[in-house]
Amino acid sequence: GDGVAIITVTSNDVNTVTVTCNITVTLPPPGSAGGDTHEAKEIQYTWEELSQLAKIISDNYGTEVGKVNNNTAEVNVSINGKAGTLGIGDWTTVEIDGVDYQVRILGFNHDELATSRENDDGTTTQIEPQYGIGTTNTYAGISFEFAECITENRLNSTSRVVGGWKTYELRNTLNSITYHVLENKEYIKEVNKQYIATYNNADSVTISQDKLWLLSCSEIWNEGYNGGKYGIAIEKEGERYKYYQNIDARPSSYLSDLIKKYKGSDVAWWLRSPRYNYDIYFARVHTLGNNGHAGATTSCGVAPGFAI
Repeated sequence: GDGVAIITVTSNDVNTVTVTCNITVTLPPPGSAGGDTHEAKEIQYTWEELSQLAKIISDNYGTEVGKVNNNTAEVNVSINGKAGTLGIGDWTTVEIDGVDYQVRILGFNHDELATSRENDDGTTTQIEPQYGIGTTNTYAGISFEFAECITENRLNSTSRVVGGWKTYELRNTLNSITYHVLENKEYIKEVNKQYIATYNNADSVTISQDKLWLLSCSEIWNEGYNGGKYGIAIEKEGERYKYYQNIDARPSSYLSDLIKKYKGSDVAWWLRSPRYNYDIYFARVHTLGNNGHAGATTSCGVAPGFAI
């Protein structure tokens, strides 16, 4: 980085020793892809700085060398004189009602920014460009998830799978009540999330627009369990996040990286996917770190994702 190099020379020679150094430092451009691997660390940027970096990352979306996409492990960043990297698994905190909860980076340029919103009455509302007037960005720059549960709650008030994620009681709570108490709410983007509307119909996948969401089976696993294609879901609801690719998450394996806590205790936590062959069960991650299920009225941990 920029700075001053001080060189001290000790010599028994009576003559004056002169040392001249010409140092050129070339820093990688902010928002460019870094190394193929990354060692997770605590994030040293504020949420305001992260939001500005997210736009830079979004601006640099692509599949060419140096561009950033959902397979990128590390990104070179620089803002307010602070140069460094952001990478998969890096963590910081979000304050909710005076309590700090840890969140971690799941991926870069992964979640598609919403451009319109389908209302409950069938009408459509256009969403202003989320990175400012004149921008046409396709993806939110950085996607996060809560690494611990922020509450325990039921998924829905009825036990049957009716309408899928968009109709769930918990979705409404997350995108209204929970969203409004987040420390970083002003930086969170609204994104398109796929969901299975009919539990046993692979052709029923549709889209909702969310600021907070529960992860899906396919965003964690890329193989099935007990006959399913993605965890216990009948179809894909979004691509696997780079974080879960890196830890090689498998639905039938006990994986400590999938275990989450609420108030210090291990808890099962909800996903948004319905179980493929039962209309009364929904996917969750078990307390041992493997794929499981429960009825919608069961109280499980809630660890939402969000993007900036």
